[in-house]
Order: sequence, then structure tokens, then C-alpha cells
Amino acid sequence: MFELSVALKYLIPRKRQLSVSIIALVSVLVIALVVWLVVVFLSVTHGIERRWIETLTSLNAPLRLTPTEKYYNSYYYKIDELSSASDFTSQSLAEKRQWAGDPYDPDVDPTLPPNFPKPNKDANGHLRNLVGGTFAAVEKIPGVTARDFDITVANLRLRLLLPVEESPFFPANYSQTYLNQVCYFAAFDPTNPYITKTFVTPTADDASHVLDMLSLSQQNVRQEAPEKDALIPQADFQQRLQTFFSSVQVGGLQTAAKGWVIPPQLYPQAGKLKAFAVMRGQEIDHLELQEKEGAILGTATFEGGELLFNGQVVPFHCALVVPPAAPLKASLDLNSLSSAYDAADLRFHVQFDVQGVPFQGTVPYQHLLLDQVKGAVTAPYLDGHPIYLATSFRDHDVHLGDFGFIAYYANSPSALQEQRLPVYVAGFYDPGLMPAGNKLVFVNPSVINDIRASMNYFDEHGGNGIAVWFDDVYRADEIKKTLLANLEAEGLAPYWKVETYKEYEFAKPLLEQFSSDRTLFSAIALMIIAVACSNIVSMLILLVNDKRKEIGVLRAMGAKPYSIGLIFAFCGTSMGILGSTLGIGASLLTLRYLDHLIVLLNALQGHSAFQEAFYGQNLPSALSLGSLFFVAGATVVVSLIAGIIPAIKATRLCPSTILRSE
Repeated sequence: MFELSVALKYLIPRKRQLSVSIIALVSVLVIALVVWLVVVFLSVTHGIERRWIETLTSLNAPLRLTPTEKYYNSYYYKIDELSSASDFTSQSLAEKRQWAGDPYDPDVDPTLPPNFPKPNKDANGHLRNLVGGTFAAVEKIPGVTARDFDITVANLRLRLLLPVEESPFFPANYSQTYLNQVCYFAAFDPTNPYITKTFVTPTADDASHVLDMLSLSQQNVRQEAPEKDALIPQADFQQRLQTFFSSVQVGGLQTAAKGWVIPPQLYPQAGKLKAFAVMRGQEIDHLELQEKEGAILGTATFEGGELLFNGQVVPFHCALVVPPAAPLKASLDLNSLSSAYDAADLRFHVQFDVQGVPFQGTVPYQHLLLDQVKGAVTAPYLDGHPIYLATSFRDHDVHLGDFGFIAYYANSPSALQEQRLPVYVAGFYDPGLMPAGNKLVFVNPSVINDIRASMNYFDEHGGNGIAVWFDDVYRADEIKKTLLANLEAEGLAPYWKVETYKEYEFAKPLLEQFSSDRTLFSAIALMIIAVACSNIVSMLILLVNDKRKEIGVLRAMGAKPYSIGLIFAFCGTSMGILGSTLGIGASLLTLRYLDHLIVLLNALQGHSAFQEAFYGQNLPSALSLGSLFFVAGATVVVSLIAGIIPAIKATRLCPSTILRSE
């Protein structure tokens, strides 16, 4: 090290150290910039890919088993259609799992056709349980659980009541519309944490909508167009109110879409604020707190509870309108629960400031929305089956608490008859980028059984299978290999198609694109790093050419060629390490405050920079260790190579030739 330090001081005299330091600093900063951008980009893209995969596997499991044609053509499956014990109906996997023996009784059931499949029996002569044995083979693997899944198709019709805020001066009205869509219906298991973690937290808008729906009756829920004004008795409504506010805490209110009129009883004894007078002819119609076309700017003054505008008393019927989405600190007046007929009759104690002027008092829940809601926002008071919809349904004005029915057709002795099951929206889940996700509805297993019984064909089209769950989705290939070995040992492999999430028909193109993009991005990152480090080559080659005399003197004094080369290789590697360290530090800081940067970018663009449908509600901000090691390792290696090139040039210089030429 002493020889190296002496050589460095000799090769870089004091009068030239500043210029070399500036060039080296620029090179380090360029490397740091590239490392910063690449680490942040790769970490975010890796996080997005992982989020998509987690959502996909949460809804569909990381590994699935679906029956093959051999299963559906087997005695085990077909015998149910000829067995009274099975009600002469093909059974789902869940039903077959509970049935351990042979349902066929030759003394009671019809004679089997000559070409009927032969039973597959075990060593004891009993009918082999193809489903129960498969579950046992899955559960032999440590850390793995299995659940049957059942998917069917039916029509969903929801009744939507949307508030029409025509004016803040009149009571809000509702428009009635409907959503009618054919959907996939899957059984919802509330004990399955993999599915429930995709559910989104109800918002204050959801709570406001549920509160508005509390007074509505479901008596005619199965009708195509029920009366929108059908209300429940006051006693039932008040009971619903008690249930709602026992689980929900409201910390504030927010003004509605058309604004809110401040009740005169809230006017302070004194205060001034800027306002805009909306005129009707020569008289003031009302005052606005935000600029409005044609309005007159002036000063609104409160004196002894009266309102004046530019010194003139404003008539009592002239209102002061607060703009939309204005926050109000509020608490519920519990006494209003016992006298309310609908949500508009509720009263809240409010306290808020307008341009520094304080207002406080008790106001009715009219042209207001709940805000700062805590607790469980649910709709347990509604009759029917709860359903869980994809978040995309919100774009069609579907809210928590909306209700309707599921329609499907069932066979009867004379014809097909439409059946309608009442349902209500109990929550929303994030489907990610799953193509069928926007039309997948989770519902109670009993509903699936009712629909499947009338649409038995769907079993043979991938609607029934076994979902295999485990914590680390990236072990899917390993788990599949072990499971196939277990099935082979039990003689069950021909009856099942085993697929990991990478092989799902609806997800395979997307995941293949992820893999291709990851490879492409890594190659581009490597090329950018190489370009950034090429500056090191240029700088060190110039330094070698500039220090030919000094290199010759050192060689004449006995310095070995590898020592000279080591100097330049050390310089290149040091610059790469320093640049990587600075870039990684900057990337950690960027990822930590990524949400703030996105907010700033959205503000500069005037719209959302990243679509929620693709990137989620926020970008992933976790550092990808794989990306970190890849970038850091690549930078150091490329920097070392960049230093070796001028180092080789320096070692090949002949001392005698150099000294004679000087």
C-alpha cells in the first residue's frame, strides 16, 4: 500500500491534482446518477410485478388441480348420475370429498349400461376415493393447505340509487338506475387469509352511502324496477341507525358536491370574510365563498348574528354557501337517533372556520357527507346473501350497501324457470390485472351450489377444482414437483391437471411478458452502466498518456509492471464503488419518500401519473435486494474492467523508450 500511495502522489503532481479530481468527481457523479435511477426503476418494477403475482395467487391460489377428462369419464364421477344416494346428480368435489364409499346400490339403483366405466379399486377392493386421496396427497406436504374451489356463471342485477345534488338549497333527490351484467361467481371462504387480504378498506364515501341506504326497504328486491321511495318503518330504521353507529365512529363531515348552506343559527356575533354575491336582478340571491361567473366580489360581515354584504344587510332568506368538499369537525347528536325518519333528519354538532371566522352549532345531515370514519363499515342489516365485487364496479357507481339479485335458470318438469336470489354488496376487492377479475364475484358457497345444481355442465369446463395454498408463491414449481410425486405414488396423477400460477391460461401471457420485460430492463440497465463507466476509461487513458514520463521514471526506479497497472485498476474500481455507494444512498432516500414525489409529479402534470388499474393505489417503495446486488455488482465489475484497459496500456510502456523520447 505504501508503494501504491507513493506512486499515486508521484503520478499526480499537486498542480494537476485539482483538474484530475474534477474529472474523477464528474465520473463518480455520473455513475451515482445511473445507479440511483436504475435501482429505483428496477425496485419499483419488481415491486409491481410481485404485487400483481400476489394478487393473482391470492384470488386463484399459487397452484391448482383441475379434473382431467379421465376423471369425468371415470366410474367414480359418472356413478352419481345413476345413484339415488347422490340424488341422480353429478357431485362437486366438495361433495365427493365427504362421500367415502360407493354411492351405487344395485338393489335400488338402475342397472349399469354395458359400456359403463369399470370402478378403480384399491388393494382392499374398495372404490378408490379420487378426491379424498388427492387432498391427502396435498396435505402431506409441510406448510401446504388445500381447499376446493367452485366457479359458475349467472346474471347479476343491482339496483343503484344515486343522489342528485341539483342545488344546495333544496333536499337531495335520488335517481334510480340498474347494473345488469353476466358474471363469474366463486365461493367465498372468510377463513381464507389469502383472499381476504385483497379486500380494500371501506371509504368515507362508502359509509355515507350505507347511511343513506338505511331507510330503504328491500321488500321488492327481486323486482326488475322496484319503487325507489319504498321506506322501512321508523322503528326498524332507528334500529339500523343504532347498529350502524355502534360500529362506526364519525370524526367529521364534508360538504357535498353542490356545496352546503350555512344555517343562520351558526352565524357568529362578529367577523369578516371575502365573499361573492350572486345577483338576481338588482337583489342579492345568495353569497358564495368561491368565485363564480357574474358574481360580485365584496366583504361579508357578521354583526350581532346578522349578515351584511358591503355594509348592506342581507335578507334572512339569502344564504351563505360553502364550496364542495369543505371539511367540518363534527360529532353525532345522539338524541337525534330516536326521532329520525331518514338520514337527513340526523343532527351533528359542528365546529369549523371559514377564512379565520369560527362557526359552531348543531346542523341537520343535509347536503353533507361523513368524513374521518373509523370502525367497521358494513351492511349487516340487509337481507340476502353478501357479495364481494371487484373495485372496477365502483366506476359504474356501485357502492357498499347496494342490493339486487342473482338470476339464473333451473330445470323444471315443464320448462326452464328463472330463479332470483337476493344479494347485497358487502365489500370490494382488488383484482389486479387478472382478465376475469373485473367480472368475478365472491358469494356464499350455498349460492354456488344452488346455481351449479341447475348448470351442471360447468364442472367440466374448469369451474371446479382444488386450490393449493402456501406462503411463498415462488416455491410453486418445487411444490408442484413434490405433489406430482405424491399423486404418482397413489395412482391418482392421470385424474388431475396440476398447474402453477405461471401456467394459468388467463395469466400465462402476462407473466411471460413480465419475464421478458425483466430480462430486457436488466440488459438495458447493464448497457447504461457500461456507458456511464466508459468515462472512467477515457479519463484514465488520458492520464496514462499524460504521465508517460512519470511512469517511465517509476519503472526505471524498479517499479514492477503489475504495480503500475494496479494503480489504474484501483482508481477505476474505487470510482465505481464510490459512485455505487452514493447512488444506492440516493435510491434509498428516493424510495422512502416516493409517495411524496408521486404527489408532486401528479400536481405538475395535472392528472395521475400512474393509472391505479395497473399500478395500484400507490407505487411499491420497497428496495429490491436482487436489483441492488445486480446493479452494485455490475457497476463494480464494469468499473474494474474500465480500469484494467488503461492499466494494461500503462504496463506495456517501455521505460527506455519513454525516457529517450522526453
